[in-house]
Formats: sequence, C-alpha cells, structure tokens
Amino acid sequence: MRILRAHGMATSTIHVIFNAVVVAKLTYAASSWWGFTTADDRQRLEAVIRRVKRSGLCAPDHMSLEDLVTDADNKLSMAALCNRGAIIFLPCDSFFFYLSFFFPRLISAATDWMSTIKVRI
Repeated sequence: MRILRAHGMATSTIHVIFNAVVVAKLTYAASSWWGFTTADDRQRLEAVIRRVKRSGLCAPDHMSLEDLVTDADNKLSMAALCNRGAIIFLPCDSFFFYLSFFFPRLISAATDWMSTIKVRI
C-alpha cells in the first residue's frame, strides 16, 4: 500500500483498499474467534490499526478493531434473528425476550432498529 501511495494514488482510495483488504483479513470470522482472544492478543491486533493510522494508510478516525468486531457481530445476529428463512427466526412477540435473554448487549441496538421499521407478520 505504501508503494501505491508512492506512485501517487489518492489517500481516499488507499483508505478504501485498506478497508477492503486489511480490515477484511483481520475481522474474517471474528464472531467465532474474538471471544477466545486474550487481552494481550487484542492489544497486538489493535497495535496493527494504530501503526496503520500513524502511517496514514487508513483514516485517523477509523474504528477500533473491537468496535468493528462488535458491529459485525451485531449485524450478523440481527440478520439471523430477523430472517424469516432462518432456523432461529422468532415471531415479534417473543423477539425482545429472546434478545434480552441470549443477547443482552443487543437490546439497545434492536430497540433502535425495530423502531425504524414496520414488521409485518
């Protein structure tokens, strides 16, 4: 990526390439392995993002890796719960109970999301 920058590629394009390549590799299947990482592992992974920020290969306001993993996990959970074709699809009346029991950190996200759409049964 430094070579691309040296050859005159625009900074915004380099940021897009960083997100498409590096962030995708760092967060691949993170929902399954993130919980098994230690604090030292997470610091090492966050150090990669900090180094890239210092070198200018990603935006200075780029999300932390923990935020990226949490966001991806929330999106995956909501997609699975709200997909009528999914095995774990729940009717709307038990939706919030299920979330509060199994996914307590998603309650606020689910409440915000459900308030913006109309659910048809």
